[in-house]
Order: sequence, then structure tokens, then C-alpha cells
Amino acid sequence: MRVYERPSHGLSPAALRRLTATDRRGASFAALRVAVGLAMLVLSPVVLWWLFVPAGLVLTSSALLFVRRAAVASVERPALVLTGRPRWDGTTRRSWTIDADDPTAVAARLAAALDLELGESLDARDPADGPAEGTNRSRVLTGEHDGIIAWASSGAPHLRADGDRDGVWLRRDAESGAVILLSSEGRATAALKAAAASIATGPEVDA
Repeated sequence: MRVYERPSHGLSPAALRRLTATDRRGASFAALRVAVGLAMLVLSPVVLWWLFVPAGLVLTSSALLFVRRAAVASVERPALVLTGRPRWDGTTRRSWTIDADDPTAVAARLAAALDLELGESLDARDPADGPAEGTNRSRVLTGEHDGIIAWASSGAPHLRADGDRDGVWLRRDAESGAVILLSSEGRATAALKAAAASIATGPEVDA
């Protein structure tokens, strides 16, 4: 499982080549728009500058849509993607999301790997889902209900990521089904990255 701490910009030759190979028509259309746009900018000082300048800029910049698609396509899924570094209570943490066709299935593998890295976890069911029945953790990891799972990198795990507590927290979003993780800087983040890297996954991930 790949770990991405920076978003792909899509401008690398490899990313552009991969998308061009799968979408030659789109690549050709993007190249044509750039060529026409640049030609209009070159001609603008001598003919219809008030029309050619804005039109040329629009046509040239529209190629960024193809670059954006190349950036999205360059991510090797399933992946653990850093989305931000929130700070509260004087402590900076890292926020991550799982980018996969089935985030819940990938989360189950990641949770097992975190057990090996950080030891026993603590879990709780989302109170909005009603009275808990059975094991919360297993139901969260199979997508039966929403909840949170916590691991500690020092001391005992806590369900709330407040104060100076160190650990990793995994939560499944109620509406979208997305899996969101939070990790403390330092050992907890290193353990999360190691757990993700240890997961051997192919194009599809089994539940």
C-alpha cells in the first residue's frame, strides 16, 4: 500500500505518458488547445488583441484539466494519503484518508497491521447508531456500523485525540463510507506509515 505525503502535480513525464497512453484522444485535444492558444497569444499584438489575448489564455490554461487528470491517475491505489496537519490543544497531528475502491476493506488490513506496530486497540461505536451489539471493532471494520478505533504509541489508548496523547485514530465516515485516520507526529505517524507499507495489495483488495 503506497503512502502519499504530498499530492501529485501530474506534471511529471511519467504521469503524462501513462495518461496519454490510455487517452490519446484527450492528449491530442489538450495539445491542440495549447497550440491554438499560444498561436493566438503570438498574433495578439498585430490582430484583435482584445479577443486573442483572453481566448489564448483560456485555451492554454484549459490544458491544466488534462494535467489534473494525470495527477489523479498517477496515484497507485490503494493508498494512504495525507490530507492535512491540524493543530489543536497545542499539538500538531496528521490527518489521512484511504484512497481505494473499498476503503473499509483496506482499513481492516491496515488495522491488523497497526496491531502489530502499536499493540492492543481501543474501540467504540458511534452513539448515533444506537445501542452497541457484539464487538464494536469488528463491526466498524466490516462496515456494519460507524465508530472509532484508537491505538497508543505511548501509554494506554484513548478514544479522544486531545491534549498531548500520542497514537493513531481510525474513524469510518457515516455518510460517505470514507475511512479517516489521525496520527500524532513522531512515533505514531512512523508506525502508521510502516503499517501501510507492510500491506501487500494488488489492484483489488479483498475484504
